[in-house]
Amino acid sequence: MKIRIWINVFLFFCIIFLLANLFLEKKDAEKKISLLTNINSDTIDEIYIQRKSLENIIFKKQNEKWSMDFPFKITANAQRIESILEILKVPVYAKFDVDSIDPVQFDLKNPRILLKLNERQLLFGTTNPIDQKRYILFGKNIYIIEDALYPQLMTNPIFFIDNKVLPNEARITSINYPNYNFKINDNTWQSTSTKYSVEQIKKIIYKWESMIAVSISKYEEIETKKRISIKTSSNEQIDFMILATHPYLILGREDLGIQYNIGNDDAKLILDKPDP
Repeated sequence: MKIRIWINVFLFFCIIFLLANLFLEKKDAEKKISLLTNINSDTIDEIYIQRKSLENIIFKKQNEKWSMDFPFKITANAQRIESILEILKVPVYAKFDVDSIDPVQFDLKNPRILLKLNERQLLFGTTNPIDQKRYILFGKNIYIIEDALYPQLMTNPIFFIDNKVLPNEARITSINYPNYNFKINDNTWQSTSTKYSVEQIKKIIYKWESMIAVSISKYEEIETKKRISIKTSSNEQIDFMILATHPYLILGREDLGIQYNIGNDDAKLILDKPDP
C-alpha cells in the first residue's frame, strides 16, 4: 500500500515538472518571436491600399476620426481600420535580407497589394504552400507572417464603411418625409401629422441618430422621387432616397453612391413600414 502511495506521489511531481517545463518553453518561444515593427499605430494618419487589378482605397484620419477618402467620401468603420493597423505589431516567424533572395519568387516584384501607412510601404506577396503564412516586403527585409489581413484588403471598399446611417455628431432639427414632417421649435418637437405624439417623435429621432444599417451596398439608380430630408444642428441637409420598402427598406445616399439596407424593426419605427 505504501509503495503505491509513493508511486502516486512520484507521478504527481513528474506531472508538475513536465507542466513547468512546458510553461517555460512557451515563455521562451514567445520571447524569441519578434514583431514586425515598433511603430505606434496612433502616429498613422493616412492609409493607402493599392490593389492589383482592383480599385485603390484611401483613408485619412482627422481629429482622431478615420474617414474613407476614396473611392467613397464617408466615415470609415473604426474596427476595420484598427485591424489594418494591427499589421504593425504582427509576429514575425522569419526574415531575409531582400538583397540575398529573389523577391520575384514570392510575387513581391509586382505585389498583389501595396499597403502604405503614412510613408511606410508594405508589399504583400504570396503564401507559403505548407503553412499558408504570408511573405511581405517591408524596408530592406522579406518577412514571413501570420496574415489574416490580406483577404480584407482585397474585398469591396464598402466593407470598410461605417454602418451607422448618420454621422456620430449629427443632431437632428427636422425631418421631411414625403407626406409629413417633424421639426423642433423652442425645444419642442412638432409634426404636420396629428398621428404622432411628442414622445413618439422623440423615439423616431433617437432611432435615426443611432441607427445601424444591416448592410451597405453600391447605390443603384432607380426612378423615384420619394425622399427623406434630414437637417442637423450644423445646418447640414442629408437626403435619403427611398429605393425600396419591401421586403426591406432601402435608403440611398445618391450623393455618396451608397445605399443602406435597414432592419425591419428600425424600418417600422422610422417609416411606419407595414408588415408584408
